[in-house]
Amino acid sequence: MASSSRTQPSIFEDFCQLILGLDESIRFAGIATLTGAVLATKYRTNLVPLLTEEETSSSIKHSVWRMESRRA
Repeated sequence: MASSSRTQPSIFEDFCQLILGLDESIRFAGIATLTGAVLATKYRTNLVPLLTEEETSSSIKHSVWRMESRRA
């Protein structure tokens, strides 16, 4: 099997791309675990992200925490 210099997108990245395709106003899609670990992220093509990678990760963790606190 020939190796590729480019890795194949994961099923999570494919799903993020599918979400972005639903509406032009969606700028970002991401998937995280209930502990806040980021599995995949995807930005709309030619988009300049408003947050750094670290800020995005922190925002996701905070969102997961808020979601979990509402479940109780």
